[in-house]
Amino acid sequence: MAIKGLMVVAFAAALGVHAEPEAPARCANGEVRFEGHATFEESDRPDTLSKEAVLTIDVSEEVASGEEPKTPIYTHTVPLEKYTPEAEIPYAFCVDLSSVEAKKISLKARVTDPDGEAKVECIGETVVTAGSDSYEADLTLAKVDGSSSTNEPSVADCNFAQLAEDVTGIAVKATVKIGAPKALPKPTYLVVTLKETDAETGEPEVISLFSGDISAIYEPERPVPAFLCAKVPTTAEEIPKYTLEASVHMGWDGYANPNDEDRTLRKGDLVTRKPIEVPITPEQHDYSVNITVKPYNPSA
Repeated sequence: MAIKGLMVVAFAAALGVHAEPEAPARCANGEVRFEGHATFEESDRPDTLSKEAVLTIDVSEEVASGEEPKTPIYTHTVPLEKYTPEAEIPYAFCVDLSSVEAKKISLKARVTDPDGEAKVECIGETVVTAGSDSYEADLTLAKVDGSSSTNEPSVADCNFAQLAEDVTGIAVKATVKIGAPKALPKPTYLVVTLKETDAETGEPEVISLFSGDISAIYEPERPVPAFLCAKVPTTAEEIPKYTLEASVHMGWDGYANPNDEDRTLRKGDLVTRKPIEVPITPEQHDYSVNITVKPYNPSA
């Protein structure tokens, strides 16, 4: 699969699970332990959060200013249904960084509350130097001011660097309806891709990707939102075709080949039956798309 100007953003709503993170007692060989607390800026601390609020932490290689973010190595989620303004938000998790050559590792945190009255959305980021087997990092969360009157995630939250005149930024919120059992096996990954079809070759190329473990936040009959950012051309003679695809990898147990980049669909996984076309134009920046995934049929 070709990957063109890939951008990755993780965004998910917690769905009624325990607020305490599952701190591993000991990390496996080769894994690195991250732990600490997330706290709000005093002026941005919400009085209450709804049961749908969640803290997500993306672990990725640090990139230079102005460069596109890299695919997160790991995404950790902490549901916040028991949030109180007086308490810090603890987190702890293990990540395999054995194949990462970067000297700096970024932890980017985001608290979102899509159903709360205040429509809270706060972000925080810290960077650590690679080489240790454990880190203690505290994250300070500051409120993000969106430009949408509905307070939905928008292109303002993509934090694009300065764009060329012939390029514009877009944000796509994909709401994925998953018909699955009462609980998902751990880990279960939701993958959503936004593709642009090359006018010359006719081949679809991935321009944005969402990937995250949703086993801890899934609740039956409640869709899972995924937030994607992308850069698209504004001066093309013919507007390219854009499509969304989603897949749910149940109880993912690792890649068959260490060099694989894509998760292979297996029996029991869920997938979109066909790509969903998104009518993207240079004049519009924010998009919302509903997606339904169905059982994967290997013989189809």
